[in-house]
Amino acid sequence: SNYIATGAKPVDTADATYCFWANSSASGENRGTFSHGNDDNGSFSMNHHLNRPLIYLDGNLFQYWAAQTSLSSDGLWHHWAVVVDVSDMTACKLYIDGTEIEQDNTRNESYANINTYGNIQLGKNNSNFYEGYLCNFGVWAGLLDQPEVKSIMNKSYAELSSDEKSYKGGLQAWWN
Repeated sequence: SNYIATGAKPVDTADATYCFWANSSASGENRGTFSHGNDDNGSFSMNHHLNRPLIYLDGNLFQYWAAQTSLSSDGLWHHWAVVVDVSDMTACKLYIDGTEIEQDNTRNESYANINTYGNIQLGKNNSNFYEGYLCNFGVWAGLLDQPEVKSIMNKSYAELSSDEKSYKGGLQAWWN
């Protein structure tokens, strides 16, 4: 399976927003979309575990969202925005195509200390590979809100305004 080892660490255990387009026809467990290192302490990943999007920041620090069976494996392009509040997992948000997705609070843990992140990998977490396509992957420092996510959703890097690149703590990295 293919993935991109970026060699970059755009954020390090800080609040961040990850925005990207994804297209997949695969479903099931452990579709690693991106990560900061491996799937153990000090890592970050978002995958489709049982078609439930999952943020996993540390050994006992994770959050699931409601199942997205049709959106995570329908073979169409969807815009994903993962808003990560490292101090409160229940404050993390997920937007798909600009719509906020409900958390599955029966499947979360929020106690742990986050260690340092590794370099970001696109299309992989630990030994789990994303089966599909990713593009226009941007990382902003800080917690973008829904209007900000919607304003950048359909834009390439060249189309982003200087205001959009400056949202919250600013755009830290971009991969086409």
